[in-house]
Amino acid sequence: MIIGLAIVLTVQPKVDVMVVMMGGYGGLAPLMPEYQALQREILMGQMLIVIGIVIMIPGLILKKKNHDH
Repeated sequence: MIIGLAIVLTVQPKVDVMVVMMGGYGGLAPLMPEYQALQREILMGQMLIVIGIVIMIPGLILKKKNHDH
């Protein structure tokens, strides 16, 4: 989860700067391969965050049930 968060937090500003410098998403046609690669990195980071949360939830529930007994 932490790795996914780090990926998103480092790549998202790069994408935002590309969009602003090119005048919006319509101006990104010349940079489309690089832009799509960065978007894939962001998506991978978001998936890692979700997977981390999904793994943590059952652990927290089991910890709470074991603590109550």
